[in-house]
Amino acid sequence: MNCYGISEYYRPIPEIDEWLRRRIRMCYWKQWRYTRTRVCNLLKLGTSGREAILTALSRKGPWHLSRTLTTQAGMTNRWLYSEGLISVKEQWVKIHPPGYGPVTLMKCPVRTRMWGAVGAGGEKPPATRLCYFFSIPADGLQFKNLF
Repeated sequence: MNCYGISEYYRPIPEIDEWLRRRIRMCYWKQWRYTRTRVCNLLKLGTSGREAILTALSRKGPWHLSRTLTTQAGMTNRWLYSEGLISVKEQWVKIHPPGYGPVTLMKCPVRTRMWGAVGAGGEKPPATRLCYFFSIPADGLQFKNLF
């Protein structure tokens, strides 16, 4: 999280979190290497014997098997967090508390794209697209122009 900037946009964060958990499950699966080790570890994690054996004997790849019910039931999110995994979603929520950001302060949506095509000049938006936000001081309601 420190090497890269934290996005203001929340939508991809849960997907990144899911992908990261799946990738770590895959790494554990590859680390266990042998069928006997996989069966023993899945049984220790609480999966049924039949499912552990069938999953360990599967000829599917580790990426595919990291998404199966058996591996997800054994290597649960709680178990991954106890192993030291940090949730990207929780870190994002710590940095961006509820009500944070320009979208919640505005009474109209914020345009995040630049005007014009790639390489076009910095054209200004028309006057009708300017947004106002509310600030309520002690003496009454006032409107302030953002642009």
